[in-house]
Amino acid sequence: MFGSIDRIENNLAVIKLENGEQITCPTDEFIFDAKEGDVIDILITKKSEKQNDAETKAKDLLNEILNN
Repeated sequence: MFGSIDRIENNLAVIKLENGEQITCPTDEFIFDAKEGDVIDILITKKSEKQNDAETKAKDLLNEILNN
């Protein structure tokens, strides 16, 4: 997927996607010096570590509720 940086407002980049939709992303998340007009590739990946942490927290909470 790709998009272009339409504008930057208050440290948020407004990105127009190839399908015409828009998303925003904090500029401090970029690993490059982003500027208006840049065409960027967008890669979405699964964060297994964070998902596992969330699942563990949910299980712990459920166990705590059930044990009380």
